[in-house]
Amino acid sequence: MGFQSQVDKNKFFLWQIGVNSKYRGKEIGKRLLSNIEKVARSLGCQCIELTVDPENIPSQKLFLNNGFENISSGESEIKIVSGVECVKDYYKIGRHFILFVKNI
Repeated sequence: MGFQSQVDKNKFFLWQIGVNSKYRGKEIGKRLLSNIEKVARSLGCQCIELTVDPENIPSQKLFLNNGFENISSGESEIKIVSGVECVKDYYKIGRHFILFVKNI
């Protein structure tokens, strides 16, 4: 699930993606991301942005292995959680998230 930003029409925000645990490792996540890129491009977006909980290692690996970059350090204040740079208090106080982006 995702949407084109209303603030910056060049950005597509990927809100959620999921693959059932019994189907992981079969490149389904990679195919989903490929389709999301096609949709984002068709809307005129130039990048895909998303957030990941720093405890969600499988999601971090999926996005890093598919060309996404952690850009948390470019946003306001950062916090290191589980050895990873996160945006401090991204959604609310105490909820630090990794901010990823991929130019498409």
